Amino acid sequence: MGDRRAVWRFLRAHHPYGTVAGIPAVATAEGIAGSWKLWMPSAYANGMTVVPFRHFIPIVLAAIVVGGLHSPMNEMQATATSTLRRYEVVYLVGATAAAAILIGGAEALATSPASAMLVIRGSLIWTGLALLSGRLFGWLMSWILPLITVFPLVYYGLDGLGETRWWNWTGQPAGDVACWSIAAASMSAGAVAFFLTPWSLRRVAALTGLHGKRGSTAVSADTPLRQGQDEHREMKSPN
Repeated sequence: MGDRRAVWRFLRAHHPYGTVAGIPAVATAEGIAGSWKLWMPSAYANGMTVVPFRHFIPIVLAAIVVGGLHSPMNEMQATATSTLRRYEVVYLVGATAAAAILIGGAEALATSPASAMLVIRGSLIWTGLALLSGRLFGWLMSWILPLITVFPLVYYGLDGLGETRWWNWTGQPAGDVACWSIAAASMSAGAVAFFLTPWSLRRVAALTGLHGKRGSTAVSADTPLRQGQDEHREMKSPN
């Protein structure tokens, strides 16, 4: 009963309705409108490039997933208990998995399994960046860093020969090792940012400060004794 109440409090605080409705809606949009072509500025050739809409739809998913961590009681939850932290982890893992499965399934049905792996990879990369952005600017601002990546991916995504650059995860093949390494690094950075709460930082600072205070206390405890010894020597001195 206690766990049910805790889950209910968590759901009431985080209002997951937007996440529950948003993920399937974006996945559906991926299947319907993913093949739309967008003309975007580029540093290559005639200054323009064609970008499939599906390449950047995962940004919306990442913002929805990470934005679901927002709560009106964010300051109070900065000192979250292990129970609340566990629910946040369960939510985050579940929402990220659901987003990847739904958008990947929609893309596979609309195009091919290889294209589905591209959007899944992009979804993971942008989710990691969204977690980092959310920790820096607030969970509702989790879209900032993912959106910033659009410019280099589009404008500098091709080299002088018109080939996709190695770091452009929207254009490299589904099995490209470098881009999957970027996905792993992004998710790792996002996980670190998620667990590195203000409370944990204050705790580390407090522990470090406590260690320093102990050292300074030991020094100050010896100081009066040394002063007394110096004064005793001066009294004995013939000068």
